[in-house]
Amino acid sequence: MNNSTVLHKTSDAVADESGNTRRLYGIVEFKQPLLCQTEALGSVFQIRIGQAQGHFELPSLPIESGRPSDPLHEPLVPPASAKTWKSGDRQMLWGRRFVNQYPGGLPEISRALLQFDVLPDQVAEISTSVYEHFREWKTRLFDGFDLFGSRWIPTGARVHSSIQDDLDLFLWNKSGKPERPYPDGQISVCTPTTSSLLEVALTQPQFRDACKLASSNAALPVPYQFQLAAYRAIRDEDYRKAVVETAVATEITLTQTLEKRLSKEDVPAHLQTFKQYKTLGGRVKLAEKMGLALPEDIWAALVEPRNAVAHLGHHSTEQEALRAVLTSRSILSCHLPPLA
Repeated sequence: MNNSTVLHKTSDAVADESGNTRRLYGIVEFKQPLLCQTEALGSVFQIRIGQAQGHFELPSLPIESGRPSDPLHEPLVPPASAKTWKSGDRQMLWGRRFVNQYPGGLPEISRALLQFDVLPDQVAEISTSVYEHFREWKTRLFDGFDLFGSRWIPTGARVHSSIQDDLDLFLWNKSGKPERPYPDGQISVCTPTTSSLLEVALTQPQFRDACKLASSNAALPVPYQFQLAAYRAIRDEDYRKAVVETAVATEITLTQTLEKRLSKEDVPAHLQTFKQYKTLGGRVKLAEKMGLALPEDIWAALVEPRNAVAHLGHHSTEQEALRAVLTSRSILSCHLPPLA
């Protein structure tokens, strides 16, 4: 939000400050609105940013009043404390009720509200703490959105073109006119084998878990750092990178899980060492011997695609990358939950 934004307080906001505490507000603006499921709207989550404990509140659905005059731009209802706030002389937009279609579209959230009740003599200290720690908190919030949700999975059709839209290549002909002696580029449309918008829209539990992760001081387990890189590689259409990163996430997870098991169980001596099981395939073989829960298609979905990329220079397809990443995701969820 622009620092020059003019806000108009509501009577609720005045009431919040009439007791022993002052209420500190923060408006979180999402440059790319968050697609969510309807049940998430109106939710309030406990959070911690720096030294401050407070709440993170989402806008709500408007009251049903028949078909609106402009259904694709029907706004969401602001949180109660912000119901009359304006940005300059305009009503502040917190999101839209329908995206892309009416009435089958989903909501998207453009803003959310932070609220902290602060003792008067701690206002400066708490405000500074929130301000200084907000960027880190928001980064971890979006990590949570990707870890617990499926925002990174592409939806709809993608257009791929060989037309160079950033280069005009030509020469002058005898008539003094530009000539382009090469064939026009071709456009092809690729429809990914992905889920619908409903499946990638954030749910109320995913918001809750993302807020919990963002508010935690615990470091994200290393496998999830690689898994996040895989998700974002999918989003960037770097499918080889996605396969490699997600394979590393699985290998580390299996290694840590096996080490715990081997340290507790009386197993044959040849299973006490990782020397003959040091590759991803080796870890999977050892995990199978130890009876660890694994996806039935782990070899075809993850191990073989990873080996093809690493050893044969294979260029993975979107479908291959998605299958590998989702397989790895199930392994991490089973053996290494990201939240304690």
